[in-house]
Amino acid sequence: MRAQRFELAAQAYTHVTYLRPDFAEGFGRLGFVYGKMKRYREAISALKRAVELKPDYSSAYFNLGLIYLQLNNKRSAAEQLQLLRTIDSGMARELLDDMHPDKIIKAHPLGP
Repeated sequence: MRAQRFELAAQAYTHVTYLRPDFAEGFGRLGFVYGKMKRYREAISALKRAVELKPDYSSAYFNLGLIYLQLNNKRSAAEQLQLLRTIDSGMARELLDDMHPDKIIKAHPLGP
């Protein structure tokens, strides 16, 4: 049931980004949903597009960092951390906490 909701959400956000290719939040939410579905390559692509459109989109950097951690790509996760530190120090601390090996990775709810 939950997987079906994520699939419907991915379809909806894909449609949104088609209609509004300049809508960073649409790409951010699409990336978030793909991340929850473990479709990491697609998630990274959508989240990167989100930060291209909106360079101060802290939730997108956060979620990129989490996905890189899921893929055990600590270097790329650290790069997202550095970018996030310049935008939102609180969210950067959360990502840094998640980079500790005994922490459970969680997705950050996307906001404006």
